[in-house]
Amino acid sequence: MTAPDAREAELADLAALAALEARRAVAAHALTTLALFPLDGSVKTLGWGVVEWVEAWLLQPDGDEAGEPYRLTREQLNFVLWFYAVDDRGRFIYRRAVLRRAKGWGKARSSAL
Repeated sequence: MTAPDAREAELADLAALAALEARRAVAAHALTTLALFPLDGSVKTLGWGVVEWVEAWLLQPDGDEAGEPYRLTREQLNFVLWFYAVDDRGRFIYRRAVLRRAKGWGKARSSAL
């Protein structure tokens, strides 16, 4: 391999490494969690109505508590409250959301909310 070819290969390796690092930085940024929903009334939400309906009408489909009223976890509750947050004019603040969690977390049941 000639010196110019070696230099070109080295630059290609550096470019590939830079691209990989950029993807990692984006992925690390995307893994942030949602801040806790403030319970002081500073953010308005329709989520409380959704939570009341879910816990009044839905049943746990499987597991040890099958047939019992469905209870949202703190994280699910937080997600619902933020997702249904509204501004001062009653318009939704968020129009779409992405919820990524491991298998078995309850995403399928939560997606109906």
